[in-house]
Amino acid sequence: SVREYVDALIKGEANFKKAQTDWKAQHRYTPLEAIEQMNNYADEAVANAIEARDKAPSDAPHMQELVASAIIHQQLVKRDNAFLQSAIAYFASGGQWDGKYNDNQNFLSTGIDQKAECVKALEEEIYYDLLVRDLCLKYMPRRRAVRGTRAYEFTRRIASLCGKEIPAGETTDAAALQQLIDLIEAKNNHKKIANN
Repeated sequence: SVREYVDALIKGEANFKKAQTDWKAQHRYTPLEAIEQMNNYADEAVANAIEARDKAPSDAPHMQELVASAIIHQQLVKRDNAFLQSAIAYFASGGQWDGKYNDNQNFLSTGIDQKAECVKALEEEIYYDLLVRDLCLKYMPRRRAVRGTRAYEFTRRIASLCGKEIPAGETTDAAALQQLIDLIEAKNNHKKIANN
């Protein structure tokens, strides 16, 4: 768990190394190892979806949806990984407030200061969440009501406790979004070019 990982981390390098050895002997993943596995599986899913699309007959149905689903999942994994990284950095820095169970806004002294890393990860979480939102609106429109603009109040609150304000009015990185759209629609674009 994140809490167990952070507790071992803040107890010092020797204790952390011992904990890592114990987790390995127990065949347990650390949060960072889980992140790596999640990223690997998501990247593999995208590669396999693109390969299947490229090998499919030109009139094969639902291939664009297959690639879109894999890419949306990949961006969701990146978003969730950013959230996990922010949580590790926040709690390792002594953060206590969680918006639900602990309302103490003071930081405990842990000897670790990763507040800047926490804020950076929170910004990445928003970045990927916006990409997911816009990709879902374009390729999975059935639940538009849940694809609206979020306020990111919890995210902003944690960033503020870490000493940085994340301004409102986030917008999707248009270039990154277009790159993903081009990847999703690549074969269709090739067909259009070939037919002209």
